[in-house]
Amino acid sequence: MKAIAAKVSEFITLARDGSRHHQRLFLVILFEIIWLRCRYRLMLKEIRLYGLLARDPGPLSLHKDFSARKTIAWMNRVNPPEHRSLVDIKPRFYARCRELGICVPEIYATGQPDPDLLSRLPNRFFAKPAYGAGGDGASAFVRDGTHFHSWDGRKFGDNELLGHLKELARGRELIFQQWIQTHPKLTVLSETALITCRIVTWWPNAHAIEPDILLAYLRIPAKNTIVDNTGYAENGQEMLELDTKTGMPQATWTVHSSGFGIVGSDHVCGERKIPLKALNLPDWGATLELVTNLARTFKNLSTLGWDIGMSENGPIAIEGNTAWGTPLYPSGLHAIAKAMRS
Repeated sequence: MKAIAAKVSEFITLARDGSRHHQRLFLVILFEIIWLRCRYRLMLKEIRLYGLLARDPGPLSLHKDFSARKTIAWMNRVNPPEHRSLVDIKPRFYARCRELGICVPEIYATGQPDPDLLSRLPNRFFAKPAYGAGGDGASAFVRDGTHFHSWDGRKFGDNELLGHLKELARGRELIFQQWIQTHPKLTVLSETALITCRIVTWWPNAHAIEPDILLAYLRIPAKNTIVDNTGYAENGQEMLELDTKTGMPQATWTVHSSGFGIVGSDHVCGERKIPLKALNLPDWGATLELVTNLARTFKNLSTLGWDIGMSENGPIAIEGNTAWGTPLYPSGLHAIAKAMRS
């Protein structure tokens, strides 16, 4: 009963807030929420963030056809389960890439944190779960004599760091790897996190020689974070839409400050308002070549979302995702719709 009461409360809260924001009748909004939930299997968060309660949602009404449940179900159909672990389990992915000479971060160790493992790590390293998503459990550290400093300035002794790493791991194996630095041309976008490009590849049929590039965007993280994940962009993150052929910035997309709806702009980084025309994305040709090689290597999986680090030494494959989530912007949704219909 408590679970049912909590869910009813969520519906009522969204209807109340939506009624105030869109200046529409509460009962009308509540009916639309129930209809969108039942007809399109949308989460309440999706209904709010995608602005589907507005009188005229405009081109972003496309989002109602791309619920997380629906798109993940499609990805699960086209990506055979027996092959997903080759990409989703990061140590296996990195090992295969290294065998083929594909550029990935250097791996220092994998396993549960212990004193012996800690003693074998270099002075700078990045730690993250071997199997995880959304940047959960990721952090970076620098050794300074007998102490460690985390990326956000906290200081740890050996025992304190071991305890902290165990908290991050929560029983999972951790990967301790190279801490990649962002290309100098892109450090203006984040002072802490590595700037990555999410590029989605799709094999339209078994006879295709090259994969299609469905969409590409830079992931602009929120302030004061070490992870590049944008999620639903509800905490200040942004998606910088790119032309898939040239890598030229097209528009920046994020959630409206009210929490209702998606907005596009011709600048990036929120209050700093860096104009897109001032950005010069480096190494786009090499980035596309890297992604094409990755798609060929894992061709048993029809569609993959690649996170490519735009590093000071060129593009580097950070990870692949068999369930890569949908973008916020209309052209990306159109590309996915075309792939799903095929």
